[in-house]
Amino acid sequence: MMINQLCSLLVNSLHTMLHSKHINVFIWSILLFLRSGMAQPAEVKPDSSLWTFDFQYDQRRAVFMNKNILSSKISSPIHGLVGEFTYKKHWRIGLGFYLSTLNNSNSFLITEPFFVNKIREVVPRAAEIKSNNNNAYLVNSSNTILYFTPCVEYIFFRSKWLDLGLPVEIGLGKSELLLSDFFTKEKLPYVNSDGSIAKNNNFFFPALVGLNPLVHLSKDVVFSASFGYRMSLGNGPVNKYFNGLYYQIGLQLIPDDIRKELKKDFLRWKNQN
Repeated sequence: MMINQLCSLLVNSLHTMLHSKHINVFIWSILLFLRSGMAQPAEVKPDSSLWTFDFQYDQRRAVFMNKNILSSKISSPIHGLVGEFTYKKHWRIGLGFYLSTLNNSNSFLITEPFFVNKIREVVPRAAEIKSNNNNAYLVNSSNTILYFTPCVEYIFFRSKWLDLGLPVEIGLGKSELLLSDFFTKEKLPYVNSDGSIAKNNNFFFPALVGLNPLVHLSKDVVFSASFGYRMSLGNGPVNKYFNGLYYQIGLQLIPDDIRKELKKDFLRWKNQN
């Protein structure tokens, strides 16, 4: 009976782990590491080629800096695909494509008289409520961010298993910010501090500086992380949702090395059969 209970507990635990989004990257890292058949981090071997190519999926998150728009506990995941070339093992040049769709599940109150008066003037059908004896609007928000960015990174430290690099990015993107009244679903304007109404759709220029640690799990798989500061150059609503400290995790794959390893495995299997 005890053995059956232990087996059931183990199965349930594995099921929970495999359906956890937060450890998917970690699980794949371990599987690929074990597949490489290496008990220790791979040694960086001399390579006669000047250029090597890698690609990765990463997820960037940032804590929003403006607490008046959203709770500081809410962070925006930005999903991206990046392809990069490394030149002489010290310079990495590439291009990344990123997308974020944020629907804030927690409505928030707009209570400042200046903004309340402006909303009342522009959208008279919105439902005005009372909060602590102040006029207010209960607001839902959603924000979509899509951008691409060239990236340049200088790797200033290299060892058998760890690289440290300094990335810089400046790109181009488009954002769409939608505010709506919680009760009437009326679309609300985004009001700037000077009283002007901002457009819902805006082009912006994302920029980023940071520090990238790269851990070599094998010669064809690298666990990558990054942290630093990102911001939108210029003035627009996206700044409230985009600007701030960020962290990122990802998994870099080196296709040429993977192709060579798969070819070796296939030939070994073919010879055995």
